[in-house]
Amino acid sequence: MHRLLRSASVAGASDVLVNLMDVLCEAGADAGATARAAAVHEERRALEALIRRGVRVDLALAAALHRFSEFVRLLPVATGEERHLAFAVASQYGGVEMVRMLLDAWEYPNRYNPVGGHSHGTPLHQTAGFGYLELVRLLVERGGQTDWKDVLWGGTPEDWARHEGRVEVAESLREVDEAMSKATADPLQG
Repeated sequence: MHRLLRSASVAGASDVLVNLMDVLCEAGADAGATARAAAVHEERRALEALIRRGVRVDLALAAALHRFSEFVRLLPVATGEERHLAFAVASQYGGVEMVRMLLDAWEYPNRYNPVGGHSHGTPLHQTAGFGYLELVRLLVERGGQTDWKDVLWGGTPEDWARHEGRVEVAESLREVDEAMSKATADPLQG
């Protein structure tokens, strides 16, 4: 069923995705294995339907649904794998406070997202592509590398922002890159 979510644009656009998922679950599909894919692929209605079917809300699902109190409760007991995926999801959904909490809990901004969580890019790529300027600034302040390239297209976070028409974010990232280049070229001037 998780593959259905990856190619669900027709079903989602025609408002039948949740009904289709219900039919598949009744036929024995594993709803739990699908919930994270729904979160990563921004299928909130599908995710909510899976939770109604009894899927347990974990850290990544709480981030996707902006359930801050559940996120706060789950963070101290989350595994490293759960935190890594939650970091990717919170970045994708613009969860500034959730990302800040994950950074404070030693999540590292300079690694690619986990498999199943847009692993071709970093949280900064996702954040830049979605245009979350405040979150981009937070990730950069906390050491997020602006020059890392995604593994599918070879684009930097600035490239992602430009591709998605997020001009203000792209310009902010360009300014960071220029300042870093200047500081590297003449460390006494930086």
